[in-house]
Amino acid sequence: MSEQPSDNEILKLLQTDPEKGFKWLFEKYQQFRFVDKLVLDAQLPEFHIEDIKAEMLFALFYNVTTGKLRELKGKFSTYLYAIAHHLLVSKIRALKRDDQLRLKREEEEIPDFEWPPMPDETLDTAALKLKSCLENIPLECRKLLKQRFGGNLNHEALKELFGFASKEVARQRVYKCLDHIRKCVKPSSDMDQDEATKLELLRRFLDNDLSDDEKATVEDLIREDPKARDILEEEIALRKALGDVFNHEIAALARATVAHQGEQRGRGGASFGVSPKGWLALAAAVFGLIAGLWWFFSPGQAEQDRSFGFERDHTLLFSQELPVFKSLQNPVPSGRVLSVAIIETSALNASYILEGEELWIESPPGFWNEPIAEVAAFEMETPSGVLLRVNSKIYQLESGPMQKKLPPPIQK
Repeated sequence: MSEQPSDNEILKLLQTDPEKGFKWLFEKYQQFRFVDKLVLDAQLPEFHIEDIKAEMLFALFYNVTTGKLRELKGKFSTYLYAIAHHLLVSKIRALKRDDQLRLKREEEEIPDFEWPPMPDETLDTAALKLKSCLENIPLECRKLLKQRFGGNLNHEALKELFGFASKEVARQRVYKCLDHIRKCVKPSSDMDQDEATKLELLRRFLDNDLSDDEKATVEDLIREDPKARDILEEEIALRKALGDVFNHEIAALARATVAHQGEQRGRGGASFGVSPKGWLALAAAVFGLIAGLWWFFSPGQAEQDRSFGFERDHTLLFSQELPVFKSLQNPVPSGRVLSVAIIETSALNASYILEGEELWIESPPGFWNEPIAEVAAFEMETPSGVLLRVNSKIYQLESGPMQKKLPPPIQK
């Protein structure tokens, strides 16, 4: 791998790209082997090792994204040990085994650190419906909502990350994405103009984007208007549900990262590429696009049409987890899995975004000339892209966060 990032760089990665942040932590701190020793010294079953490591990653992510852990006041290793030690003691106490607790160090506390419950591995019916709605909105919309309600970034931060022209543009994009989700979750939620105006005010109230006078006006509205209170309760519930779904994804990512490192360590390997088995199992629990959970567009596109199907009707032509083969000449699985989604919209030109293990292609009507019957992915000589075969045509695709025009096929 390339040069290791610093502790503070990893801290930032946990918010913007938790998958990469988790992996760097595993490499830098030797697969958290100190957790193995803690668990074995406490005479707990070995399965607690992976549990504590995953819960440790989730707790770190939660405290970073909620602002509880903004900067490190010591070594990252000290924080990791303190978190693992706390989780271990909690498990021992839950098992009512205080008498068997034999640890060399007293439990260390991290100031202002919160201990969120680890989300269950399964979702309830309402969350599954919300997840389905999220799967069927455009890529940019998903990224915005994940950064806003999963990463807890405010509109100013979203403006910087996505390259929007202003904070107001970022806010309106998020609100339009929320409208998409509201209509999917509750198809009968159409509002008249008066209700839509109230919803806008209430959203700004929740986002703390109002002046003192405006806040006072909204507070009066909430007290006096039952309909406004209903709208506010629905909005709060939707935002909480989104946060819960995104936290579930991060918990699943933490579990998958830990499980994969255990597999690699058991085989004596050191690669961080996730095995097809690991990714496919994780895809069943999360969005099916787990490697692309937290990527965002690069700056510089604020004046362009950044919609990527945002306000256009779209038809899903293909969506599947594909094994990536070593080469066209050697079609043997490389160990990578690529999540591929191909949609048809009213766009004038075909375009794509390839980031990590997620590929999203948007194409105009009739672009493929025939139904998509076969799609396959192959490694390129350089690690910055893939060769994608759609039916009989092969496209050379470069990796990167920016939307690119789909190049002509290199082979028919």
